[in-house]
Amino acid sequence: MGIRAAEADPTSGLLPDQELAINQIAHLRDQEFGFYLEQSTRPQTIGYALSDSPTGLLAWIYEKFHAWTDPVSVLAKDQILDNIMLYWLTDAAASSARIY
Repeated sequence: MGIRAAEADPTSGLLPDQELAINQIAHLRDQEFGFYLEQSTRPQTIGYALSDSPTGLLAWIYEKFHAWTDPVSVLAKDQILDNIMLYWLTDAAASSARIY
């Protein structure tokens, strides 16, 4: 884990779409990777938390919708709630975290 971003990401001589891809990967690595690490190393811990609180489950899932899309313009509120309710009613938060 000793690779720094400057060493890992080439930045000279790139086409505009290649530069965009590098920037998007850097953003993912720096801002969006924490949930993956949590779920890949301690899925049961987050699973217990998400299975215990409907509000916590809502916040966890909605935050992902918000980070990855513009949920209000892409999905109706009922669609977002339907998706979250599928996890809550089937108590699938813990098992779904283990996929990572």
